[in-house]
Amino acid sequence: MTTEDKELKRWTKKNVIHFVQSLLVFGFVLGAGYWISKYRLKSKSVSHREPLSVISHQIKEKRNLLLKGELGQAYLKRDWQFILGKLTHTNVREQRKFLKDSIHLFDGPLKNKLSSKEKQYLYGRVLHYIQKNHSKFRGKLARSLTLMVRLLDRLGPPPLKSKERALTVNLFKHLSDSSEIKWLLGETISGWRSVPKEFNQWILKSLRSHDLSIVNRALYVSTSILDPRSKLLIVQFLDKNYETLSDAVKPKVLKVLIQNRKLLKKDIANLVQEAFQNKGFAWEDVLVFALENNVQSDPDFIKSVYHRVTHPLLKKRLSLLMQKTRVRN
Repeated sequence: MTTEDKELKRWTKKNVIHFVQSLLVFGFVLGAGYWISKYRLKSKSVSHREPLSVISHQIKEKRNLLLKGELGQAYLKRDWQFILGKLTHTNVREQRKFLKDSIHLFDGPLKNKLSSKEKQYLYGRVLHYIQKNHSKFRGKLARSLTLMVRLLDRLGPPPLKSKERALTVNLFKHLSDSSEIKWLLGETISGWRSVPKEFNQWILKSLRSHDLSIVNRALYVSTSILDPRSKLLIVQFLDKNYETLSDAVKPKVLKVLIQNRKLLKKDIANLVQEAFQNKGFAWEDVLVFALENNVQSDPDFIKSVYHRVTHPLLKKRLSLLMQKTRVRN
């Protein structure tokens, strides 16, 4: 190799190294510039953000106007997204207070006043927040998330084929059975006129559980099922498996059966026997519940039960029932 060739090779190598170094320096400068500009924009937006105390004051003012009925649907359309977004940056206590008032609002001034489009919008916003935060279900945020699901409940089920309904079912399917959010969503879905098959599978699975607390919760959710086919499925299961269930849950199972006209006058004698053979408050409560649900409406019979129950609350309920029965007769 000649001296010229060696010189050319050395020069080429130096140029390549220099080019790579230049590329690295350029990349570093570009990256640094990007992160600095991003940080400056972020700090600028933070500096221009209103102080939390100001936001809290605005929320309190709007909440007071809402509860007085002085702000209506226009507020909901325009400002709900802003308020919900701001609340995620304010203290959790303020967030919970606003949510509690919102639930109260949908039970009161705005009940039946929202269009389905407005309901869908609010439902979608709240559902999005739950999806984003359900894995953080602990401490103070857990209480907020619980209230969020309660708010979904107040907004009512969206139209059957809506995107929000599909998203709710999808979230429900992917939550673990032990998740508190799943139980809360289950309560909400139970109020739908047509529930998804995943819900029925989950309820029946929970009712077969050996964990009494899970069975109790499943029974609680079962009492609020509106879908006729699902209700029939659950009632048939409970009726068929009543004897195999734990004594601790039998009174609650009977309540579900009574609600669905599966306990008749001929069964009342057995119920009286169960209630007064030292079975305690739970069984006496079921007996009173059966009478309230018109399983046996004879005034003399109700009076005889009144004299045998011991708990003041049960006596009060029977006293009211006797008054109603006298009025009817």
